[in-house]
Amino acid sequence: MKNLIKGIRLKDVCLTPTTTAKCMPIRWVDPLPICTYPSINIINGNGRTSNINSFLRNHIEVMVPMDAPLELRKESVTYFPTQFEINEVEEAISSNINISEWRLLIFEAPVVGENWVNFLTALYRSGRKFKSVTVGLIPTPEIALKFVNLASDIIVGTDYTEPNKVFDSPIASLLLGIQEAARKLQYSQTMYFPRVIAFDKELESYEGIVKALILGADTIMLGEMIVKAAESYGEVFKYDEDIGELIRFTEEELPEGIENTLNSSTLKKYEMYRVINPDTNKYKVEYSLSEMSTCLVRYLNDLLSSTGSNNINDLRNNININIL
Repeated sequence: MKNLIKGIRLKDVCLTPTTTAKCMPIRWVDPLPICTYPSINIINGNGRTSNINSFLRNHIEVMVPMDAPLELRKESVTYFPTQFEINEVEEAISSNINISEWRLLIFEAPVVGENWVNFLTALYRSGRKFKSVTVGLIPTPEIALKFVNLASDIIVGTDYTEPNKVFDSPIASLLLGIQEAARKLQYSQTMYFPRVIAFDKELESYEGIVKALILGADTIMLGEMIVKAAESYGEVFKYDEDIGELIRFTEEELPEGIENTLNSSTLKKYEMYRVINPDTNKYKVEYSLSEMSTCLVRYLNDLLSSTGSNNINDLRNNININIL
């Protein structure tokens, strides 16, 4: 396997059960192993954009971005991984705010990775610690190792805006490499082994999610699959064939808050499209978050029951990873 790890893409990976068990009823334990890093729209839901509750109801973890107001981020940080700048954390500490329950998100590691490493190192030496730290878009394995040594979870994969690639390696190779590192660390009590969050366009399908979980990811960060859900973030439009452009729905065509009641059958009536920002492609809205999470649970339950597994760790032991 060592010689094969470099350059493997998800499509090169074939999974086969080691044994086929009798199907047995299994209920997936919440939460789902998926999360999203949304735009501010999801946090401040207003009429044409949903709010954070739509995701929580469907057991999808949300990471709160920097563009949310500071007071809102302070409220959310004990519940969700939330992004802050170093000076904001310093101000919170100087104001005697207890950060031990904070779930800190660092999502600009390519730019300020070393700054955060130095800040966290000094902070921990002073006896202060966060409940959790999640670090995204790490530019090099060396900086990733420094964050892991600081008991941080890591987000690995590629950014959706090319060409900012983390480690410049396919996601399957990254996850296999991390598994190999985990085996080496099994006997070391000095290093924290991180929760691994996988983020890559190759993961935007139920099959892709499952492959990444088998290859060692703990959570999958989704983009396109989430955007295609009715209750997701970003304003919705309709396509005007006469002028060849996307235009907004009127209040009569799309009443306020209707996104939260739509499903795949009623969506056919509306032909909704979502544009996150003017520079991105348009996405056709195809299903509800509830339908998406239900399908994923069914997919995972079928795999667990057919292989005699009780959880993802069992499933990893009951599945062979073959490189095509």
